[in-house]
This record gives sequence, structure tokens and C-alpha cells, in this order.
Amino acid sequence: MVQKGICQKDQSLLCETEEKKLLKRHVSYSKFPVKHAEQFLAQGTFGIDPEAKIWEDRSYLGIDKEYEGYPVEELELFLSPRLDRMKTKRMEKRKEKFPFKKAVTLSEGEFGLFDMGYNTTGFMGTDLICEQDCTIVYVFDEVLTQEDICYNRMCCVNGIYYELKKGAYTVETIQPYTGRYGKWMVLKGKIHIRDIWVREYINPDSDNGAFNCSDEIVNRVFEAARRTFSQNAVDIYMDCPSRERAGWLCDSFFTARVEAVLTGNTKVEDNFLENFCLAERFPGIPDGMLPMCYPADHPLGEYIPNWALWMILELFEYHKRKPDEKIHGRIWDKIWKLLKLFEKYENSDGLLENLDGWVFVEWSRANALTDGVNYPSNMLYSAALRAAGVLYGREDWKEKGRKIADVICSQAYRNGFFIDHAVREKGKLIFTKESTEVCQYYAFFMKIATPVRYPELFDILCEKFGPGRNSKECYPEIAPANAFIGNYLRIEMLSQNMRTDQVLQETRDFFAYMADRTGTLWEHDGAFASCNHGFASHIIDTCYRDILGVESIDRGRKHIILCMKKQQIADCYGALKVESQYFKIKWVQEGEIRYLDYQAPEGYEVHVVNRCGKKIKYKSLL
Repeated sequence: MVQKGICQKDQSLLCETEEKKLLKRHVSYSKFPVKHAEQFLAQGTFGIDPEAKIWEDRSYLGIDKEYEGYPVEELELFLSPRLDRMKTKRMEKRKEKFPFKKAVTLSEGEFGLFDMGYNTTGFMGTDLICEQDCTIVYVFDEVLTQEDICYNRMCCVNGIYYELKKGAYTVETIQPYTGRYGKWMVLKGKIHIRDIWVREYINPDSDNGAFNCSDEIVNRVFEAARRTFSQNAVDIYMDCPSRERAGWLCDSFFTARVEAVLTGNTKVEDNFLENFCLAERFPGIPDGMLPMCYPADHPLGEYIPNWALWMILELFEYHKRKPDEKIHGRIWDKIWKLLKLFEKYENSDGLLENLDGWVFVEWSRANALTDGVNYPSNMLYSAALRAAGVLYGREDWKEKGRKIADVICSQAYRNGFFIDHAVREKGKLIFTKESTEVCQYYAFFMKIATPVRYPELFDILCEKFGPGRNSKECYPEIAPANAFIGNYLRIEMLSQNMRTDQVLQETRDFFAYMADRTGTLWEHDGAFASCNHGFASHIIDTCYRDILGVESIDRGRKHIILCMKKQQIADCYGALKVESQYFKIKWVQEGEIRYLDYQAPEGYEVHVVNRCGKKIKYKSLL
């Protein structure tokens, strides 16, 4: 069937387009709230340095059939070399709060630096008056670099170019961008800036949940995580709303947990998983493999085999979040083919060896130790097999997963730590000596290791490792973990073993500086990549589970477990949307008593477990 566009003026045919079958949206529409800038930070001058080093990136130099794009010679505007030549000469700090008493005036060769107050995503707009024909550039970023803006800190061009005739304008970008700081630079003419804003493109359901405790630092981290989630979950789960905007597996495992507790629904996860179900094939990667991010296939056919295994773990938890949904059945054939594909890499011990593709453990030294038999990947393989076995009723998969776990323990645990890999020389498997911190967390998170079986390792990890470790002095032979995903797996390990006060302290240590600097949470433990990464919002799940005490919500059986854990904070309140109702909880500690009150959704049974070391008394607090 063909749809025709008709000109209303003369009824002539405008175009013919093939009718498209559109999927149900599922996800709530953004309300596009307007966030105005908070401060005018600085004003100064800039000049043009013709000898400046020009950024040479493959995004414009390497355009070919594989890396698609527009060659430089076809570009009407080639902005990045111009920005490279613009150098700040003088900067005077202003720190004037919005709204201004009068407009900010900038003449040719001048700039104004503005602060939105926190890192946000949306359509960037400005009210301005041009006294004459003007040429203006607006650059922006999530952080300040040496108190200025580095437009390509993330290896993309965070810059917008305007040529405006004399007059008054309200300008707003046609696509959303991400940043906290913005800098207007006048190349020609004179302008008066009256207002600056971002029309935020965020998930409106992220306001469904509430959390507040007596620790203000934790509250700030929670709100930073909420902002992070809301900007990364507008249609599918994204890694970041700035540089990539891609739906990566593994990231999605963590972000999906947040959606369920923060919004009370799985609308975004429904979309995310449905995409994989609907695809008939995934071109460019081995038959049976799942793409590392979708729908955003890598043009060179690159894939991360580990991320496909994380998909199984997410499906396992999704079935618990939404037991009536049959997505795991719809994707059964892809999961079966995936596990058959992995069989081709199993060695005589049953372990995966020499995996093809980009074997990814985390952003740390661990990623350089993935050849041969990579033990973190095999730990993940074991967990995925066991999860798939439960999900699909396959005892053979569960048993295979258990056997792999046993083999890992017999091979990889050496000198008090799990090593990262073994390599084959002359047909014999040689066990290397190098261990990483994240490898240990994989072992505990994937249930390969337990504190009962490895008490000394568990105690060392809890007491000697974490955010306070000086890796040059304390176990220098164990390479440190990074935010993605080691620090999160560490917190999960602590949580699984009721070390709640430590979870609380490390939440502050790992994330408070991020919340304070950008108001969002980051991809790495340093500000050298995305400072607004979807998976990082997982700390919301931690706050609800470990601090508030909501251990689990079984929507199928309408059963909630509330676990009161031992911790030092004085009080905590939270509200979670369950279906169309709210589950509200508040507790207060006074001496040796913890007073508790909750309001459960209609039809739900609540079971309270006392692990707080105090007597629980019920009292009207809500």
C-alpha cells in the first residue's frame, strides 16, 4: 500500500511513501520541562591562533564504506578546525545568578560562560538580540576543563554555529544535546543574551519514586542517579545521551533494575527487549550471536560476546519483574542458538577459550588479559547457563553451569586470589600470575565464590580494597577496578552479604564527587568520558534495597519482602510505585528500637525480616 502526500493549494501529488507498520510506543512521552541557566560564570576574550594543533579524528578523516558519513569536502561547514583555533586570552569570573537584571552583552572577540546548575539533556535554547549581522558559536560540555570548556573532550564536536541577521531571536536546537556548561563566543557583531535554557528531554516516570534518608550525601547521590536514569531512558536504555545514545547490553542489566523500582513499570525495558525479539537476523556478526548494542549495529560487524551473556541474566530478572510477559519465550530460539555458538569455543575442560570478537570485562587492566581462557568471561558463562536453565527448565544447562564453576575454582584460585586468564603454550594450559580486582568481584557476583568457601579472600576484599585503597602500596600486584562495572559489582558483593554500613559509606566515597561536580553519575571513576551514563543510576536500586530495606517485590504472587538491615543512619523514607499504587515505607531508629511504618498496595502481602540488630516496633510515621 502507498500513502500519497497531496498539496492543499493545488491538489498536486507531492510524494509517495511506502506505508510503514509502526510498533506500539509503550514509553511515556516526555513533558519537556524547561531548565533555565543558573549562573553567568565568566566573561572574557578569545583570539584566533592560526598555528593551533588541529584535532584529526576518524569521524571526518576516515569516512568510507565502512565508516559512513560525509567526507570533509562535502561539508558546508567544517566546525572543529575553527574551534581548535579559538583560544581564550582573558577570563574574568562573574558568578551572577539568573535571571539577570540586564542582558549579558558580548561583542566581537568576547565570550560568556554559563552554568545550567547540573548536567542535563535536551534542546538548548537562547533568547538574544543581534545589534547587527552576527556570527556566533556555542560550545558546551558536562564539566569544565581548567575552568574552561573543551568542546571535544568526549571526542565529538559539542559546538553549534549560528549566522544571524540583525534582529531579536529565540533559537533552539533541533536535536537534544547534553551538558552542564555553555559558552557563547561572538566571531562577528554584537549580541545581548536575555535567557538561556534547556528544554529537557527526559523520562517523566522517573519522578514516580521517592527516597530520603538522614544522610544528605546519599540523598544527593540518589538525585544524581535519578537525573542520570531520566536522561538515558526516553525510548530504550542508552549508555549516554551525549556521545553515543546507543542501547548496549550489560549496561541495560543494571539500568533495568532501576526502571522497575524508580518508575514502577518496565516500559523502556519492554521496548529494549522487544527489539531483539523482532529482528529476524543480525547481519555482520556470527550466526547465533547477539549484537552488543541494538538497534545500532556496528558497521564493521564488531561484537562483544560477553554482552550477549548479560542479556540472559537480564531476561532472568525481567521474568521476575514481569512474570506474565512471555518475551523469554519469544526469544527462545535466539538464546538456544547463542548457547550453541558458545559451545564451539569450549575446550576439553568445558571452559571458553580464545573467544572471537571484543572480549570485554571492564574498563581497566582486566581488558588486557582476555586472551586464552578468560576466567571472568567464564564466570559470566557459568551464571548465564544456570540462569537460562532456570528460565527454560533445562537441567542440562544448570548442571553445565555448575561444572564450569567448579573447574574455574580448581584452576583460577591461586595464591589467595582468582587469576584473570590462562594461555596455551605447546598444547598445555599455562596459568598466568596476574589478578585484577574486578575478577574477584565477578567471582562473588556470579556465585562462583562465596564468603563461606573463600573467607580469607572475602575479608581481604572487604577490608583492604574499595575506594580507599592505595593501589600502589596495598596489594599493588592486583590491578584496581573501575566504575564500569567493577565498583558496582563490589557494592553488590557487599550487599549480598549484609555489609550495609559499608555499602552506605562506599556509596558516598564512589559517587559523591560525581554528584557534586555534574549532578549525574559517570562512565569511569574520572571525568574523561561520559559523565552521564545510564547504568550508573543503579545506585537507586542499592538505596531502595539496602538502605530503605525493600528486598524484593514479587508482582506475580503479590508479595513484598521488607528487610530491616543493620546500619547507622537515623531514619529513612521511600515510596515505590507498584502497578498503579504506592508502597510507602518509613523507619526511625531511637536507641535500641527501630520504629517502622508502611502502607502496602492493595492485595499485597508484606513480610518483614529483622536483620537490624534492634527490636522493631510498629508506629504511625506516615
